Amino acid sequence: MGKCSFELWEKGDNKNKEKCGLPIGGGSSTRCAFHAHVDQALPLTNSSIISDYIELCKSEYLKERKREYLDLTRARFQGIHFNRVSLPSDIEVRFNKSEFEDCRFTGLSFQESVSFRECVFLRTPFRDIDIKAAAVDFERSTMSGLTVQFEGCDFQCTKAIAFVGAHIESGTNPFSGCFFEAPQIQFLDCTLNTDRLYVLIVGSADLLRNDRYLALAGEEIYFDGLKLNGHFEYANPIECREVSPIVKFSQVNFRQMKTAIFFEANLKRARFTYSVLHNVEFRNPRFEESSGRKQIYDEIVRVDDTDEEHIRDVYIQLKRNFEEAHNYADAGDWFYREMECRRRLAEANRSKHPWLGLPSVILYRLYKFVSEYGENYARPFWGLIATLLFGATSYFYSGFGTEGTTNYDLAWPPTVDSFWGFTDAMLYSLGVMSFQVTKTGFQHGTSTTAVTLAQVVFTLILVPLFLLALRRKFRR
Repeated sequence: MGKCSFELWEKGDNKNKEKCGLPIGGGSSTRCAFHAHVDQALPLTNSSIISDYIELCKSEYLKERKREYLDLTRARFQGIHFNRVSLPSDIEVRFNKSEFEDCRFTGLSFQESVSFRECVFLRTPFRDIDIKAAAVDFERSTMSGLTVQFEGCDFQCTKAIAFVGAHIESGTNPFSGCFFEAPQIQFLDCTLNTDRLYVLIVGSADLLRNDRYLALAGEEIYFDGLKLNGHFEYANPIECREVSPIVKFSQVNFRQMKTAIFFEANLKRARFTYSVLHNVEFRNPRFEESSGRKQIYDEIVRVDDTDEEHIRDVYIQLKRNFEEAHNYADAGDWFYREMECRRRLAEANRSKHPWLGLPSVILYRLYKFVSEYGENYARPFWGLIATLLFGATSYFYSGFGTEGTTNYDLAWPPTVDSFWGFTDAMLYSLGVMSFQVTKTGFQHGTSTTAVTLAQVVFTLILVPLFLLALRRKFRR
């Protein structure tokens, strides 16, 4: 009896594809019964053909590990209940580039990796699937025709769970009561035409499941490029508030979603660069903090100055979101971080144009030092007090008086006369700062002209910054 010459899925060098090698059958002179259908693109509607093929694979080469996986690729499955075809749980199974119509994956368990790359699923649900393997892969697969695509599934993998580039059309919820655990969970460039996607970040599978949420436990979770036209919610339950995986939301347009809510979410290691955040609502989120102010993880792990502009754009959007939610305290933190990005950009520009960039760097540093970019009214207030006392002390000890008579005393301890002399110096210093020197009736020597000039300059700087910070404080 001849052997099937059907070329299996590419393995290594595409020029030397492996042949099936199973006995010929199914009315074909060159193919086994299973690959006769695959070769002619005929739908497989009889589960016995699949079961026989799997049993032959087990007996011919899988049992002796002559091949490392079960090849079910490029097939058309129609009306097949895969819990009836004895899929092996201890062998890697590959369905890559296969089509499934009105099939069912129910109550199955896998202990080795399962791959559904570039598959098409039409009205084919996954119910109560238990996968404890290295990986499960739905990359670039298309799913449609169901209200719920995955229900009660438990994927616990040692490497990755991948929905990269997948397209899922689900009427209500693509993942209901599911738990995914892996070092990497990937929804990169995934498109979900569904009513909602509710994500719950947990530490383990011990958490009681909720049919509204997809529970995720991973070190790195990728939502980069996610496209969703329904409602999105991302949350940490109370018992998992400290769980903070690296979560990437880069290049996500939240404005296209109906709603986007981060509820009690731990976002200490969340990344948002290149995303549109105008439609996002943050309810009691937790961000990383530095110097008493919140910051995003993108700033912590930034590589060089090329990231600054994109990080600044994120802070601008966060500031707007928190102001619209009347959370002005956190909005102030985001404004501070935005200005820090602008300062670093100015310093980077100065390295290219030393003299042209110097004024901007000085202004940003002065703005930060004096009032923390207008977010701290205490600093300019105490700066004004210090300017007042500095001027009064200078006038008092350098010669000060009325109608040509001096009125100061250097004796220690202070006397009554020296006290009233210092009071007059305080009034004169206040007159200088309020531009009312001529109305005080006091005069000082030419040696303190520099002090007067310094007081005027400091006052012109500190008063506007104090009023700006005060306005922000009470207007909010």
